[in-house]
This record gives sequence, structure tokens and C-alpha cells, in this order.
Amino acid sequence: MKDRQNIAIAIANSEQLVLDSMAMLLVNEGFDVIAKAQNGEELISLLESLDNLPDVCIIDVFMPGLGGLETMEELYKRWPQMRVFVLSSWESAQIVTRMLIAGACAYLKKNISCQKLSEAIIAVHNNGVYFSELVSSQYWGAIQKKQIKLPNLTAAEMRVLKYCCMDLTYEEIACKLHITVASTKGHRDSMFKKLGIHNRVGLFRFAIENGIDPFGDLLGNRNGELFYQKPLKQTYPCSA
Repeated sequence: MKDRQNIAIAIANSEQLVLDSMAMLLVNEGFDVIAKAQNGEELISLLESLDNLPDVCIIDVFMPGLGGLETMEELYKRWPQMRVFVLSSWESAQIVTRMLIAGACAYLKKNISCQKLSEAIIAVHNNGVYFSELVSSQYWGAIQKKQIKLPNLTAAEMRVLKYCCMDLTYEEIACKLHITVASTKGHRDSMFKKLGIHNRVGLFRFAIENGIDPFGDLLGNRNGELFYQKPLKQTYPCSA
């Protein structure tokens, strides 16, 4: 069992001031901060360059490019032994659940004390999990037993979802995705059915409540698959 000065930490947070302040705080608490990143891509690139992986990664939910959910899934896919937990100001049950299902060992609010943060790091390192006011042992158990499930959208639906959150017509969305308008609306209708939603405002609300950054990188990675489709032949003029 390591003491705290031998626990290596990596941090990903989009706000530079928060990132630097958290790193300084943890160093002052005796931890070894070996990587700092402002998004998922940067974090993964740093981890790939290290001789030794961190013992614990701390990530946020909303980050530019590869956001928290996609980053969590990619980290778990590449380094399943590495322990990762979320520190975020977002507290919705949907976001917490999605991050835990993706592999997070804990989910904490950003307004926790320095002492609680240190306790969480040590607990995650030593025990693989930390229970907080957002995640009880019962809730964690239900997640592990797969008793709690969330709607599962396909990669194609996720791409359409992100563009549906923007001020674009379905024709413009189809043009950007290189698919037909009929396919675009088909993905939309499938999401409506799966989510019990009836309009694009509902889709936007779903995206925000589930930790999906609608304005993030549309070529981000989710479940290890790029949101990429081979272009189809255009069925109408398009200048985009």
C-alpha cells in the first residue's frame, strides 16, 4: 500500500486556473502530480508518453474536444487497470450514472474540501472505489450488477444528436454528415422513440443532462469508435 507521496496523479480539466490550482493543492498535500491536461486528447497523449502510468486520474465532465464521457471510455479501454474518478460541478443523476457505467471509480463535486479530495484519492487508489454523497454503496452495487441502464444511442445517432443541438436545418445536418435527409430524420425519429422525446429542445436537454457536450468535437471517440461515416453520394446541391 502506497503512502500519499508515492501516489502518482494525472489531472484533466479545461480551465487552466482550476488545473494549476488543483495540481498545486495536491502537491502541497504530498501527492505526485505527473500529468496535467486540458482535454481528453491531451491527457491520453501525455499518458502514452510516460514511462509509468499514474495511479489515479482525475477528470472533469465537460472539456473541449474529447469530453469527460468519451475520455473515461477511452481510458478504460486502453488502461483498464488505471483508476479514474470524476471531479465536476455537474451533479445530475444521468451524468453520474453514465460516468460510473463507463468505468469511473468515484464521482465528486468540485466544492469538496481538500481533505475530502485527499481521502477520495487514497480510497480510490487503495480500494478501487470511493463513496460520496452522490454515489452510495447501494447505488455503486446496482451499477456493477448492471441493474441500472440508460438509453443506448448508436454512433450515427450521436452524431445527429450533436448537430440537432445546433441551429441547423435537417438539410444542413444531412449535408454536414454526408447522408440523406431521410437518414437524418430516421436517426432523429429513432432517438425520439428511445428517449421518449418529441422535439429538438428535448434532445438538447438530454444531451446536457447526460454529459454529452453538444458543442464539443464531433469526431470525438465514444465506445472506442470514431463518429465517422463514409460519405454517401449527395442527393442535392451542397456547398458546405
